[in-house]
Amino acid sequence: MKRFFSFVLGAVIGAVAGATIALLITPYSGEQLRAQAREAALAKRAQLEARLRDLRTTGGAAAPEKPA
Repeated sequence: MKRFFSFVLGAVIGAVAGATIALLITPYSGEQLRAQAREAALAKRAQLEARLRDLRTTGGAAAPEKPA
């Protein structure tokens, strides 16, 4: 039982230390990170919608890939 308690205590301390270090060295605030993720998701959605429109207008035929 003592070994189990030692393991759990070590895991908890390690998790707290890891989370603290991650928060201290993260280059962006939470708000900035969420904004970047939102912009990336919206850009990908627009790209996928454009691809879907292309497929619908060509009747499902494979359209040539455009370089990124």
